[in-house]
Amino acid sequence: MAMHPRERPIFDRRRFLRHTLYLSLGAAAGPTILGACAADSTTTSSAAALPLARPDNPVTLPLHDDIPPIADGLEPESGTLKIFNYFDYIAPGVLKAFGDEYGVEVEVTTFNSMDEAVAKLRTGQVNFDVFFPTPDILAKVAVGKLLQPINHSYLPNLRNAWAQLQDPFFDQGARYTVPYNVYTTGIGYRADEVTAIPPNGYDLLWDEQFAGGIHILDDGREAIGMSLLRSGSDDVNTEDPGQVEAAGDELQKLVAAVQAKIDISGYTEVPEGRATVHQCWSGDMISAQYYLPNGVSPDVLGYWYPSDEPGMVGSDTIAVTAGAENPV
Repeated sequence: MAMHPRERPIFDRRRFLRHTLYLSLGAAAGPTILGACAADSTTTSSAAALPLARPDNPVTLPLHDDIPPIADGLEPESGTLKIFNYFDYIAPGVLKAFGDEYGVEVEVTTFNSMDEAVAKLRTGQVNFDVFFPTPDILAKVAVGKLLQPINHSYLPNLRNAWAQLQDPFFDQGARYTVPYNVYTTGIGYRADEVTAIPPNGYDLLWDEQFAGGIHILDDGREAIGMSLLRSGSDDVNTEDPGQVEAAGDELQKLVAAVQAKIDISGYTEVPEGRATVHQCWSGDMISAQYYLPNGVSPDVLGYWYPSDEPGMVGSDTIAVTAGAENPV
């Protein structure tokens, strides 16, 4: 069975430090490296030609004449709706309710990482209708012709989303995606052990009194971004090589000083008491209450996110694949 990304095997420290160094070098090199991750040279060069999407530098993804959006007014198909997604990203009850309402079967195939997902889609040997890409890979999959444009006539409820999600900086005009969720990246902690939050909440991760119980996300971008924010930078998308290198150096010191563990399982480790302080996503700490031992109050769970300073915010998306057999 495929694992949820938060349950993937963790990095050991040596691999994490090496990964952090590679990320630092890549970020310092700018959008050519960060924007170009496809395996073949044609797609790589095309994706790299697009600017790196960021709030102050929005990107309009290219359309392709041979992959038009579906026509208006089509009836929903009766075939099986095939979803390609992370494990456990949609509640089973939601899938069942959808299938019951529309009289269709819903089939979910899972992947462990975006790299794996894109690699499978690029083979052309798998066929899915709906895919859940993250914004950082959209240029690659759009240029690579793995998605089809969305016909907005089927999406009247999109107007009820926040304005910035109706026209996101990473997909101007919402050509290929609609929002699935929004989350922050902060620090989950055991409130029965952490009795005070320092003025700079990120310092919790460097606090040696919690050594052995501190965890960092197994996500290079999130880890580097957190280190940048702790240092006072307000731009987690910086291309300044000095800032990125310094952030990487601080992460290496952190791992060495507090024996930090590297994983994405905060939603189970904090409630079960295996982690005292864990960099994590906000949704994980909402889910964490369901992993508490019997009789333990949710009051032992805490989540810190900067209230008056810049912080990390993310959004997952939903798209229709280029080869979808049931796009309506």
